[in-house]
Amino acid sequence: NRRYLSVLMESALMKAEQNDRRVGVFFVDVDNFKNINDTMGHAFGDEVLAAIAQLLSSTARTFGFAARLGGDEFTVVLAELDDPRDAMRAAKNIVEAMRLPFVVEGRELFVTISLGISLFPDDGDDSETLMVNADVAMYRAKELGRDNFQWFAAEMNVMARERMELEWHLRYAMQLGQLSLAYQPQCNAAGEVLAFEALMRWQHPTLGAVSPSRFIPMAEDSSLIIS
Repeated sequence: NRRYLSVLMESALMKAEQNDRRVGVFFVDVDNFKNINDTMGHAFGDEVLAAIAQLLSSTARTFGFAARLGGDEFTVVLAELDDPRDAMRAAKNIVEAMRLPFVVEGRELFVTISLGISLFPDDGDDSETLMVNADVAMYRAKELGRDNFQWFAAEMNVMARERMELEWHLRYAMQLGQLSLAYQPQCNAAGEVLAFEALMRWQHPTLGAVSPSRFIPMAEDSSLIIS
């Protein structure tokens, strides 16, 4: 659980500081896991999570430990690293290992993950900061198409705050009448209108016209897309 993970992480950070080493913290999220639950059922989804947990645990066992935070989110902690590149190599191995097919209840399944990396002491000197920064890096991996890993960078926190603020505005956009549809005609070679494509538009009073490429993926990552 989270409390035990925190105890293990604090111990790892203390040892690393004493020995002038680094600690790598990975935040792992399973891509599109909701689709597995929706199509195959929650019991099957639980078996998939167990298989993923086993793979992460076996990967981390040599250098540290793995934990499940809840849902489809996991953490891997690599303790006492000599070289930051060891964290990158481990992340690369995990992402590539996930691409191999899982066999669950006799079914072959392909799963990918998005992984964020933060490093002690470079990206934080306590477990909470390292977890938050690894989480921010993981969201960057999702934004870049999923199925990859990203290092934390300080500017990501600025992007994360902007994203959080934009999502807050989006929650009220429909209630305040800021969302509308534009209808784009689809024509044949003769110029005859065959159909219309309905395109969502968001006009915010202070942000102006917000691009669909910004707010549609954000809505898709949350429950907002349904409403």
